Amino acid sequence: MIYTMRILLVSAFALVLPIGASAQNLQTISAEAELSTARVITKTGRGSGFAVGKGQNGTFYVVTNNHVIEGHRDAIVAFGLKDRVVGYAAKVINASAEMDLAILHVFPKGSENHSVPLVPLATREINKGEEVFALGFPGSTDFWVGDKTSPDAFETTLTRGVVSKVSTGSWGGQSMQIELVLHTATINKGNSGGPLFNYCGQVMGVNTAGLIQANDNYVSSSSNTLAGFLRGSNIPFS
Repeated sequence: MIYTMRILLVSAFALVLPIGASAQNLQTISAEAELSTARVITKTGRGSGFAVGKGQNGTFYVVTNNHVIEGHRDAIVAFGLKDRVVGYAAKVINASAEMDLAILHVFPKGSENHSVPLVPLATREINKGEEVFALGFPGSTDFWVGDKTSPDAFETTLTRGVVSKVSTGSWGGQSMQIELVLHTATINKGNSGGPLFNYCGQVMGVNTAGLIQANDNYVSSSSNTLAGFLRGSNIPFS
């Protein structure tokens, strides 16, 4: 394994943008990105995820970490709106412990008037110093929410930073070497499976872990790693 420091997993237990797409105001782009970011709930824990592909008959696909759904075949994918929480049943259709990635097939309720936008991936070279922000549901913010079923509990938390380094490594002793993005956008328990965005609204990585005693650096499976996983699973994405 390329890293000698300990890794702490942080689980709770068709728009195509050109490479040269201009950066947008963070407040605007994060509001749009939040519509695609979901809380992933299983019988034993919670994590984060985001919508990437469209299925048949109104279904869609959500990406999260394998360790968020490990041991489960079903999950709830929930989106927080201003006036309500919309939750959908989802089934795990593919998962990789080596990549720590999983794909959920989400089945919207026919009665819900709710459309989930799909986020594009940045399938290109990722550069040190690029500005990024993370969206997700860190457990530390849940402490301040009174009603854990309210829309407030399903509003994402945003942190921002920069890409510190792009490297090749593996998760927790796994043999597969994948592209990893180290960054400074703070994540913690509950952020697992959530998106790391650039300021063009493209996903740069899937937030997965914090590096202990590593100057507040955090690690994501890169968008290039995710794109390969989606292609291998025959899941459409932008």
